[in-house]
Amino acid sequence: MFTRLQTKTAEIQTVSLTQDAIGQTAEAWVKTASHACRYERNTNARVVDGAYKVTLEDYIFFFDKGIRVTNEQRIVIDGRIFDVIASFDIEGIIAPHVEVFARFNGFIEQATKITTAT
Repeated sequence: MFTRLQTKTAEIQTVSLTQDAIGQTAEAWVKTASHACRYERNTNARVVDGAYKVTLEDYIFFFDKGIRVTNEQRIVIDGRIFDVIASFDIEGIIAPHVEVFARFNGFIEQATKITTAT
């Protein structure tokens, strides 16, 4: 039941340190996994300490049980980048799964090559 709702594939990326030819280190995001998922904008508001507050988690991702996504990772899906805020195992009777809260962080820049027929 839960699997058929997962119509997207999320790329999970982790920061990796790389070294160039002269020995300088740089950080690069590297794909570490791909998983089927579903995601949606998280519009839940809540009351915290007696005050009405809007949630900070912009999006919620739903993965199969057993998928691990940590705060040090990010999710890339539909050309968008999301920074992981929190991940929770949901132990439901009907559909146990993993919920990941993430914040939108921008778009993947894609270079397109334009060719013209001659």
